[in-house]
Amino acid sequence: MLEEKISIIIPVYNNEKYLERCIVSLINQTYKNLEIILINDGSTDNSRIICEKYLKKDKRVILVNQKNGGVSAARNKGIEIATGSWIGFVDSDDWITENMYEILHINAIENNADISIGGYIRTDIEKPAFESKKTLEILDNKTALEYLILDKEGYATSVWNKLYKIDVVKNILFDKTIKYGEDLLFNFNIMMNNRKNVVFDKNIYYIYFYNRYSATNKYIYNKSILTELNVYKFMLNKISNKEYEFLKHDIYIIYQNAIIRILLRLTEFNNMEGKKLYYQIRKAYKEIFRVNSIKDIIKLCIIFSPYKVSGKIYKLLRAIRGTV
Repeated sequence: MLEEKISIIIPVYNNEKYLERCIVSLINQTYKNLEIILINDGSTDNSRIICEKYLKKDKRVILVNQKNGGVSAARNKGIEIATGSWIGFVDSDDWITENMYEILHINAIENNADISIGGYIRTDIEKPAFESKKTLEILDNKTALEYLILDKEGYATSVWNKLYKIDVVKNILFDKTIKYGEDLLFNFNIMMNNRKNVVFDKNIYYIYFYNRYSATNKYIYNKSILTELNVYKFMLNKISNKEYEFLKHDIYIIYQNAIIRILLRLTEFNNMEGKKLYYQIRKAYKEIFRVNSIKDIIKLCIIFSPYKVSGKIYKLLRAIRGTV
């Protein structure tokens, strides 16, 4: 029996240092019927040359060169041209174990699931050590949605540790207007539309390389950060029906924590742009705030102090206790 084709989409932007490691981990997969789609999103370094090298080496590699449009535009282009029965996503500074897609595909078929998920590890070293967990969970739609929203047990809000049946992806694209939280929104929309079980293998298959200089980790504090808050607002509106009412409290908490996190980080910059944005966000989202713990009371006291006072208190707490 011929293996179903799996299309793997890799957005590439100025990542010459780690790109080759990523591509090699895909080429060496034990699951052979792959379509490796490299979307060169306007790279200005040697990333395109590296992509072209593997385009010549392996007939499964497809290369698309386009003007820089961001990770969502790159992934959407990949979905548009994918010809596989299944779709996966890998970030170009990460890599995967050689059996990742073989195992995720087997898990999906054996459990009649449209989404198959594997565990991941976050690391900043080249050769991390990790143990096999060998635990498999079958999640119904509601439980899977809860795991997603709470980022429970390594489920991850991201797309890179998941394998999707093409049918659940083809009518749902990444929102290019969302600069932060686009993966969560994409997965949320899929979960809201998918009624089959989700299979979750907690064994480690995906190695998320924490590269502090990557586009993913450069959290820029300007108006684009408000797009993350728009994701939570959208989710709250979507789950207003009784079927998903049980998730509302959790989303409120995550929503509030995101606002507080952004406000506290804005105080670190101590400039007019940051100060203006700080007060705009605080005023616009004041009605969201709820007190759920003593920690929340402390945070709210900090952010409702004058801007400079908030910044000094936050820096002091970070120095004493680490990141708040």
